Order: sequence, then structure tokens, then C-alpha cells
Amino acid sequence: MIRSVTRSITKQILNEDTGEIEPFKFVEDSRFKNSFKKGWRMYYTDYDDMLEKVIRSSKDVAMLHYLKEKINRDFELNINITKESARMKVGRNKLSTFLSRLVDANFLCRTDVGFKSNPFMYIPYMANNIKEKQEEWKYDSKI
Repeated sequence: MIRSVTRSITKQILNEDTGEIEPFKFVEDSRFKNSFKKGWRMYYTDYDDMLEKVIRSSKDVAMLHYLKEKINRDFELNINITKESARMKVGRNKLSTFLSRLVDANFLCRTDVGFKSNPFMYIPYMANNIKEKQEEWKYDSKI
């Protein structure tokens, strides 16, 4: 569907030759398509691949959403597995296995004090230094 828009502006200007104020009209016609063809995606396809590898039940979906909310602004996930498994009403072993699958799928990376999330798959709310974190992730994944 092609739409057209006409925009007109009328103003008064001083004619320097006659010294009189005269009206001046500016008219602009615009035509544009109202469609989303040739759009772009706002997520990486690696995220979809990770979901295929990790999610096996509706409980896994709930755990993933819960854990994503726990990732802080610096892309870190610091949790006590025993306490968090009790809050989510799952067994400690199930949460540990699920975290291992997230690590294997490259969504999380183990650190000395917890986990670091992949900044190419998930960006937490009000994240700090996104570009810097992505560069760190690239460097860490090459080691």
C-alpha cells in the first residue's frame, strides 16, 4: 500500500523590491510504502539454538526465565543453588543439571564466584558496558 502525504507551510515574507509583506506557500508531497518487508531481527539465532538444546519441559522454561531475571547489570549470575532450587520448587540436582546445560549451550560461562551470561544472547535490563562485555566474551571464548 502506497501512501501519500502533502505538507504545506504558509508564511509571510517581506518583498525587498516593493517593501510589502506577501504570503509565501511551501508545498511538499511525499509518497512512501507502509510495510515491514526487508526488516531485521532483534535477536541472535544462537539464542534459538540454545533454547533447542536446553529446554526439555515447561519447568525448564520457568527456570530459564527465573535465572534470566537474576542476571545483574554486569552480566553476572551469582546464586546459591540450594536456596534458589528451594525457591523454584525444584530439586538441587535438577537446577545444577540445568545450569550445566546452559553452560554447554554457551549461554553461561562459569566463573570463580558464579556465572557470566553471554552478551550476544541476552542483555539484562539497564546493562552496563554492553560493547565491552561483548569484546570480553569474544576474547574469553578464544582461550
